[in-house]
This record gives sequence, C-alpha cells and structure tokens, in this order.
Amino acid sequence: MLKLLKYELIGSYRQYLLTFAVYLLLCCATPFLPTVINQFLSGLLMVALFGIVISIFVNIVQHFSRSMFNRPGYLTLTLPVSSKELVFSKMIGAMIWTFVAFFILGLGLMILMMLIADFSFGDIFNFINQLCYNISLYPGEVLQSLLAAFTSTLAMIASFYFTITFVHTKYVTKNRVLIGVGGYILGLLALGFIADSSMFYGLVSSMNSSSLYIFNIFINVVFIVGFFVGTTYLIDKKLQIE
Repeated sequence: MLKLLKYELIGSYRQYLLTFAVYLLLCCATPFLPTVINQFLSGLLMVALFGIVISIFVNIVQHFSRSMFNRPGYLTLTLPVSSKELVFSKMIGAMIWTFVAFFILGLGLMILMMLIADFSFGDIFNFINQLCYNISLYPGEVLQSLLAAFTSTLAMIASFYFTITFVHTKYVTKNRVLIGVGGYILGLLALGFIADSSMFYGLVSSMNSSSLYIFNIFINVVFIVGFFVGTTYLIDKKLQIE
C-alpha cells in the first residue's frame, strides 16, 4: 500500500507543483512591484485562492481519469494489487495533495501579509499562540469540525471517482464527459431536495451542535463507503477501457 501511495504521489506531483510555485512566486513578488500592478495582483491573488482550490479538484479528476482509463490505465490495472488497494491509495494521495494545497494557500497569504501589511514574525506567533489557546478551550468541537471537514472532502473525492468510473463502463459509450457532469449535477440537486425536505429538516433541527457534527460525519462516512464500494465493483465487473 505504501508503494502504491508513493507512486501515486510521484505520478501526480507535476500537476500541482507548477500551480503552487507560481502562486508562491506571485505572493513574494507582488509587494515589490509598482503600485498599480501591486494593487491589481493583490486583488487577483484573492480570486486565485478560489481558482487554485478548484484547480486542485480538477487535477484530482484528470489524474484519476488519465491514470485509470486512458493508455496508462492498461498498466495500472495490470498491477498485482486489488482494485480496493488501488482506489484507496488514489483517495489518500488526493487527500494529501488537498492538505498540501491548503497549507500552500495559507503560507502564501502569510507571506503576502508580512510584506504588504508589515506583519512581523512576532505578530504571527502571537496569532498562532492565541489560536492554539482557543482550540485548547474547545478541543472536542475543534476535533469534530476537523473530522467533518475531512470526511466531507473525502466523500467528494470518492464521488468524483465513482462518477468517472461509471462513465467508463459498458453502460456509457458516448458523450462520457457530458453524462458524467450532468449526472453529478443531478445527484447534487437530488441531495439538495432531500436536505430541504420537511422530514430531514425536522430531524436536523432537533439536534444540538455536537449531535449535528456527529450526524454529518456519519453521513459522510456512509457516502465514502458507498462510493468506494461502487467504484471498486465497477472496476472489477463493468469496466471498459478506451
């Protein structure tokens, strides 16, 4: 499993490295540019934060599709490992890159604030110290929030993998991108209608904040398991490689 994860990270790092390097370079260079360019790039970097987050998930989708269902897929699927190990390693690799992306985004913002707003290392240290103190006051709530965010992100990645795999089965032979995107959007709309239903709303509204976090984590885990099992089943039984 560790070897699979290592090869997964090595095989996908080029997609992320350039994006991270350009972002950090702009964060470092922006304060030293002329005022007009400085103001323009500062605003652009704020927009770029959302763009980079989106690009990370686009890269996750593209890498999974290319490594599993295009020419490299022939080699990937002949490895002496089970589909469960293969998909699991890709999910963990995607989560690692997601965490790295958020760390890089935070680092870039910190550099930008230090150079533009004249923040010192002492200010940042005090901020981190205060943040750690606040976390120590509510460790349970913080842990629940982190678990909810982690499982939510993993569930989203698992849903991407299931959708991509489904459109490469014998059930879909044409317009795979259109069917995949359309099906994913319809799935989100269906979940939205369920979440807005009176029964679901009544259930959620009766919970306190702690129970709501636990319920959210439970639902995410159900989706993760369901999409993971569905993806591995389709790979083993219904796959049709280009």
